Amino acid sequence: MSIIKDDVQLSFYIMYVGFSIGIMLPLFAPCMLGDQVHNEVRRLRELIASRLYENQLDKASRGMARALLAWTETRDLSFSLLRMLDIDISLPFKFVGLLVTYLIILLQFQKVINP
Repeated sequence: MSIIKDDVQLSFYIMYVGFSIGIMLPLFAPCMLGDQVHNEVRRLRELIASRLYENQLDKASRGMARALLAWTETRDLSFSLLRMLDIDISLPFKFVGLLVTYLIILLQFQKVINP
């Protein structure tokens, strides 16, 4: 009889985790998009810098390329939440780490309260 109860609880936890992931996945989509934007800007900067270094641009284009490189260097094109959390691909991992830490602390308090 206890095996059936354990299986019901296990299936409930698996279903709960599945629903939680399904709900959280759209919330973390901006993290993936922000990381893609950051990588694309970095790739374009490298391309422009290599064209400048190889001297493949005319004089007017060189001035605009230098201005664009200076602008992208001074302005951070990443996204942040209230300037506290960077919205990039590492945010979901930080979030999961925070949840695991919180659960471990709760488990430790549970052992103290119910010895």
